[in-house]
Amino acid sequence: MEELRLPQEALLKLLDKKVALYDIDMTLIDARRRFMSAMEEIGYPPTTPYNRLPRSARMRFWEAFLSEKYLKYDRPVEEVVNELREKYRMDMGIVLVTGRPARLERATRRQLKAFGIPYHAMLMRPQGNFEPDHKLKLRMVTTLLELGLDIVEYHEDNVRAARAVSSRFPWIKVYLHRVGGFETGFGED
Repeated sequence: MEELRLPQEALLKLLDKKVALYDIDMTLIDARRRFMSAMEEIGYPPTTPYNRLPRSARMRFWEAFLSEKYLKYDRPVEEVVNELREKYRMDMGIVLVTGRPARLERATRRQLKAFGIPYHAMLMRPQGNFEPDHKLKLRMVTTLLELGLDIVEYHEDNVRAARAVSSRFPWIKVYLHRVGGFETGFGED
């Protein structure tokens, strides 16, 4: 399994700042239409929660959900993005931690730029990494803390990832996000 790619230079510039971590999909970006399109592509009703999919359909779901073809349906979650922009303006460090695979890096950077989402660094899922999101995100947070970052906030939509970070690092304020009350079922199986 490939190791996390750390943007060392960008992260070192954050050592003297308070840092907020943000997940991307369903936290900063409303991916409901992409989610529903992926469900329909694999033959399930569009609002089927992920955790209700049979295990045999889950890999097909991720292939569709994490393909570039449906990124065009994404929209920024304005309230959360505006809060992030204000923190960025107030000189807080912003690091994005995402389960999107590294192969989507270019498309993700284009999307973030188009939506006007500022950040200092981004960590993505390494190619070939299929560990559950809560384990990946916990590893990302642990790695950033080991580098010396002063992480004070973590914003996430995945229940298990939020709980994992909250229980392991109780001093980090964890915010659990729900876009429009939509239930993805991520992290609930």
